Amino acid sequence: MRGLFASEARCVNNMIKKRWGKTNDRAPTIVSAYVADPDKTKRKPWFNCDFCIDFIERRDADWCDCEITANSILPSTLGAELFLAIDPSEIKPMRLELIGGQAFSIKHYVTYIQHVEEAIQHSLASQAGRPSPYPWREWLRLVPVKKSAFARVLIIGEDITFLYFPADMKPAMQGQCVNLVQQDGCEINVYVDNGQLVCFDGWIRTKVEPSEMKLVATWE
Repeated sequence: MRGLFASEARCVNNMIKKRWGKTNDRAPTIVSAYVADPDKTKRKPWFNCDFCIDFIERRDADWCDCEITANSILPSTLGAELFLAIDPSEIKPMRLELIGGQAFSIKHYVTYIQHVEEAIQHSLASQAGRPSPYPWREWLRLVPVKKSAFARVLIIGEDITFLYFPADMKPAMQGQCVNLVQQDGCEINVYVDNGQLVCFDGWIRTKVEPSEMKLVATWE
């Protein structure tokens, strides 16, 4: 179907490293992917909608013997969790699933989103002085997450992973991936299709301060 966005791959790798102490060098192929509509469809952006990504046909999967790990997507909270199921014999990803993603509104992620926007703005500005067919400076206006149509910001391990689309409501991989930054603590990509920016994708290393206090989501 498609490969993983860099942000999705980083989530998988971080969770495998944290739970099993290993690295995942193989890039899994997505067999099927589903993204739920938000709780309130009129609210923009559609933020942290639940999703399920399968890396193996459901009928072929041995769910009885799989191992599962979970990670809260916002530090010091409970109620918005990212789950990863793997085949323990090969440490092979089987499913990545977000449950309760909208338990906390976008306002709880403001500090992390600011880090993302600053890094993207810097990377776009650094490209502006180089010969390129892309209007980097013009695309600076698309950086604010709150102006996007669909956005996903998950803090997994010590990384802020991000994927957001200025115009599209659902995260479809299309166009050419253009890498803006790739270094030890950061990867930033944009996807471009027919001269139009499709999405921002990547991850940024951040300092997560653990807290003994936890914010717990409650449902009406």
